[in-house]
Amino acid sequence: MDVFESYFPHPNSFVRDYKENVEQAASFFDYGLSGDEIHRRFKELKERSFDKKALYHHLHTYNSSFLYNEKALEEIEKLKDSDAVMVVTGQQAGLAAGPLYTISKALTTLKEAQKQEKRLGIPVLPVFWIAGEDHDWEEVNHIFLPGPASPKKFTYKGSYRPGVPVSEQLMEEDAIIKWWNELKEYLPETNHTKGIYYTLKKLAGRSFYYTDFFGEVMRWLFRDTGLIMLDAHNPELRALEKDTFASLIKNHETVQQAVEYGRKNREAAKYPLPEGLPQKGLHVFYHYRSQRHLLFERDSRSFTDKKGRGVFYKEELLDSLSSSPVSFSTNVFTRPLIQEKLLPLLTFVAGPGEINYWSMLKPLFHSFHVKVPPVFPRYEFTFIPRRIQSILRDENLSAIQFLSGEADKIINQLKERAKKVDGGDMAEVLLAEISPYHAKMREEWEHLNPSEKSFGDKNWLLLKKNIMDLAKKIDGFQENQEECRLQKIRTTAQILRPLDRPQERVFNILYFVNKYGDDLVSALNALEFYGSDLHKIINL
Repeated sequence: MDVFESYFPHPNSFVRDYKENVEQAASFFDYGLSGDEIHRRFKELKERSFDKKALYHHLHTYNSSFLYNEKALEEIEKLKDSDAVMVVTGQQAGLAAGPLYTISKALTTLKEAQKQEKRLGIPVLPVFWIAGEDHDWEEVNHIFLPGPASPKKFTYKGSYRPGVPVSEQLMEEDAIIKWWNELKEYLPETNHTKGIYYTLKKLAGRSFYYTDFFGEVMRWLFRDTGLIMLDAHNPELRALEKDTFASLIKNHETVQQAVEYGRKNREAAKYPLPEGLPQKGLHVFYHYRSQRHLLFERDSRSFTDKKGRGVFYKEELLDSLSSSPVSFSTNVFTRPLIQEKLLPLLTFVAGPGEINYWSMLKPLFHSFHVKVPPVFPRYEFTFIPRRIQSILRDENLSAIQFLSGEADKIINQLKERAKKVDGGDMAEVLLAEISPYHAKMREEWEHLNPSEKSFGDKNWLLLKKNIMDLAKKIDGFQENQEECRLQKIRTTAQILRPLDRPQERVFNILYFVNKYGDDLVSALNALEFYGSDLHKIINL
């Protein structure tokens, strides 16, 4: 296994400028990413207080529940050091770890924690924040694997309770077995296939909730590392956050004004706003009667839901928060603030979407007398299986050509080169030559037999069709002789840029683990990476 790093400008202008440290983009954050800036962040964390004893107890208890917990528990012991800080990333609880970018987020977090621990000479813990409060089931209940012609979707069909957070969706071992039986048709049988099945079956059997299974799979894949799992919707953790939630409810006007100010700052900078921004509101969800309600201000004493159907009084919400903190959750704007108040967060590892959202948070953070932590862009990976490496060598092509979206161009060039005779061109020349003569014949026929004028037109169309059919036969025959090569190019395009999207946003890690073994992540973690703005092309 080796890695080649290459620069690809990000399609989003803000993300591109942030990665390239353009001053305008960097101004939306409180810290840069230099060694001096990270050291400044650490000094400011030292001046704040965190309940590390309660954090230690919760993280130790939660991570002890996983089968592969040893290295994580060793890492959690570092939290007993008064100087201990964290590098944090987060993601929804996707099926079997979800898309590949979940793996790249976790790897980036591990690398960043190791680097800062060495640089600062203090304990730096890598933490993965599972967004268990999320309730978009359709986003997390499936994976994609390469299919015969395009990616194939495999959906987990266990029971589902609409409106309930993922952390409260029950996990069913039988449903995982059925899911596996469907996807194994597309997984080539290797020395690793049976072992993966038995491991997934065992981990599903240990998992009561859906996020439990996500955590088990992540700890299995990262078992040789100290990656610490944290479920945001765990009742024990929510209890540690209730003071911050109370502040959000009590100061809801300040929250709304700060978020709106952050939005306007982005608009004024002429950068496009991120898609799917939450509507104006309290930016806090209230979980009531198996439904998640985004709260909106109704009057000075009460709130309502998105459709204005329910009425929730401020005093009642605060009472509910005191007795059941897990009844509340965050959205994309308030989740980072909750993390900042709860964790000694040295840096946050973010994907492109999060970089966009976090750029609007400075007014909100400052309203609560904290700063936006350094936001470190996650690594972006593309895996190149050995078969694809061979195809690239044989065809004298590079992975960069495919990652740059040139697959159609490559296929068209190959088709053109395959033509020893251009049937289409010959047909056009022939039709151009005979068209005047046939037009004269149609004209004479019309004079002779006006009632059957259409026969001449139909004859011309039939003649054109027969000539073009022969041309297609000539070209098709030559293309078919090259079909094996064309199919290899299409396969390469599907693996490297499926659905014309980055590989890491489509495929699941199981496809690669099945080929190369369940120690794949350990091997990735042993690689050395450089610039965060460079795309990592990994030859497996």
